[in-house]
Order: sequence, then structure tokens, then C-alpha cells
Amino acid sequence: MTSPADQNQIPVPVQSALAKAGVSYANVLQTQTPFPKGMLLFPTKNAEKDWLSLAASLEGSGFWPIIVGDRNDLRVRSEMLEGRSPQGTQKEIDKASQFNYAQWEKKAKSEVAPMDYNEEIQEDEYLQFNINEIVLTSTPGTLKSAVSSNQNEPLYIAIIECKSPTHIPAILSLGEFNSCPSNDIHIGLIQKLQKDAGAQLMSLTSDTVELHLTQLPKSQKALAELSTINYLWASDVVGQGTESVPALAEMMQQSNTMFLWWD
Repeated sequence: MTSPADQNQIPVPVQSALAKAGVSYANVLQTQTPFPKGMLLFPTKNAEKDWLSLAASLEGSGFWPIIVGDRNDLRVRSEMLEGRSPQGTQKEIDKASQFNYAQWEKKAKSEVAPMDYNEEIQEDEYLQFNINEIVLTSTPGTLKSAVSSNQNEPLYIAIIECKSPTHIPAILSLGEFNSCPSNDIHIGLIQKLQKDAGAQLMSLTSDTVELHLTQLPKSQKALAELSTINYLWASDVVGQGTESVPALAEMMQQSNTMFLWWD
């Protein structure tokens, strides 16, 4: 699945980014089929720090770093990529250009359990809470972050060649298991959040995605809208995690991160 990378074969922008992040070439691996052609990989115990450095260096270069989880996540990702073709990936990317947020939102709301929707995201009631003065009515559950989890096993960061980092859900074949949407929807939503909140794709594991929000809105209404998107996109983060959308908004405000999880 992997072999040591030949430093001379590593693209110059990636070499520069790795050097700035302090990543030793000796730790860099070249992946093989079924992973995307040219994908590089290295283990780290400082995933967030290394990712932030690489993202700053590689923005606009045609390459993008993505935290892909631990060894088990890599095994699952390999299985998801089996049988994938470049043509199939491109078809999903092309389909994402037709993504209509209003239509998706309407459909997503119709599919959320009525009790959840009425209690959690009725707009007139939801927008009354003050994001700076939230009092939680119950202790929120925990969300297992691939970026900040304390664990002994290192995480892996991949560096992928792509026209846009928003295409990576299709390149790595994220979607369409259990309640996880199709890849064109992931791409369309990430592109929307890129405009609305400066979203950058930070991690994509076997069942989670994390977006780094570089321009988190300060208004209560805008933050409420982001939290609602988060909930409609991956309702398990509330149902089995924070236990309420306001608590999800609070987590987002504290971490500048949107966390998505599909059980």
C-alpha cells in the first residue's frame, strides 16, 4: 500500500511545505493503488500543528494536506477506493457544479426526524439564544475528533494533488454509507462554507470530516445558520454527541471547527 518516497520525485511546492513544517523526508511515504496517483503520506503526533503549517504553505499550489486518521482509517479508506476510476471521480466533481443549496436544505429538513427538527432547529425559537450566554440544559456528549484526540498511535497526513481541496471527498471516496451523503453534496456544501466561513478541509477519516473555519461569522444569526447546516449535514453530531444545536454552535465558536460524523 505504501513505500518510502523518493525525495527527488516529490514536487517542489510539497518539498518546501514539508521543510517548513519540519517533516523529515525519511518519514514520507508514497502510496500505491487504490489510493490516488501521487498521494503522499506521513505519520505525525502533532496533526493539527503540522496540518496548519502545510495548509498555509500549499494554499493555491495545486496540492492539499488532509488528516486521514490512523492505520485503521487508512485500511477503511483503501477498501472504499477499491474499484474507483478517475472517470467516476470526475463525474461526481462535475455533478457538484449543479448543487443547489436551497433544494438540499429543504430535502434535508424533510428527512430529519420531526421531533429532532421541532426541538432543535425551529428557526424562530433557535435564533433567540445568545451565543455568548449559552446555558446548556444537559451535559453534552463527546465528539471524537481525528485532529485533537489524545492517543498513542500517530495519525497520518496525506498530501493530494487536486484542482480544488473541495474535490477531495470525491478523490478519496467519502460518501454514501449509512446516512453519509453522496460526494457531490459534500463538495457543494464545502464550497458554500468556503464562501460563508472560509472553510478549509482539515480531516477526512473513515467516518468523520472536520472543517477549519478561518472566517467564523460573529453574528448570532450567521452562527445559527452554520450550526443548522452542520446538523442537517450530519445529525449524529447532535443526536449522539452535543445533544443540542446550541451546544454544537458553542463548540464551533470555541474551536473554529465544524465537525461531521456519520455513525
